[in-house]
Amino acid sequence: MQQIKNEDNTKSQYIPHHCIYKPEKATTPLRVVCDASAKTSTGQSLNSILLNGGSIQDDLFSLVTRFRTHKYVFSVDIQKMYIQILVGPSQRDLQRIVWKETNNSPIKIDHLNTVTYGMVSAPFLAMRALKALADTEHQDFPEAAKVISIDMYMDDILSGATSLISAKKLQDDLSELLRRGGFELHKWVSNHPDLLNDISTSEYSFEDTQSNTVKTLGMVWKPQPDQLTFQVSVNHNDSLTKREVLS
Repeated sequence: MQQIKNEDNTKSQYIPHHCIYKPEKATTPLRVVCDASAKTSTGQSLNSILLNGGSIQDDLFSLVTRFRTHKYVFSVDIQKMYIQILVGPSQRDLQRIVWKETNNSPIKIDHLNTVTYGMVSAPFLAMRALKALADTEHQDFPEAAKVISIDMYMDDILSGATSLISAKKLQDDLSELLRRGGFELHKWVSNHPDLLNDISTSEYSFEDTQSNTVKTLGMVWKPQPDQLTFQVSVNHNDSLTKREVLS
């Protein structure tokens, strides 16, 4: 973000922000979330006047089904994906926030220079930037570019190959392609330990195969024995309605 010296408010929008604390998250237990749905004095919010761009990623069913066709699979996510993507300078005053370093510091005004989590257009902008990167680098990395185009769900990539050699090459190509756009991959998980060699950011240990699970796409994946499962809580009632049974 960048500090604003000239407080011209004629074409600006201020976004409140708050913290989300999830102690179970190993990498980012505390994160800042901007609330672009908060209404201003006009009765409108920034999200209410923004176009959301629509969905340009594959549906979940297609993605999961394709994931199950590979013998050797891996999942990985793009580290801090949104904030690696710059917003055009003319649009940044729509992303103003107030900030201070400590409780006793003076309040200053900044605008956010990157795609901001909490804005209705953020998912589209991120996916569109990644598809543009894949198109640009397709000649050098055809398979990796295809994976980015069809095997991504937000910042998660779930893909694989029929052989270990092909899967390893795909990992290397994905890393190099995305690095050309300023993106880094982390939290590698795989159903085979050879696909985690030389990857310092691997999140999965093969020493305890029964208790290790990974949350992905609203499900729970057990890389060993490579099963997708669901966590369901059922309330035990003496009597059930037809609606509850169907649900």
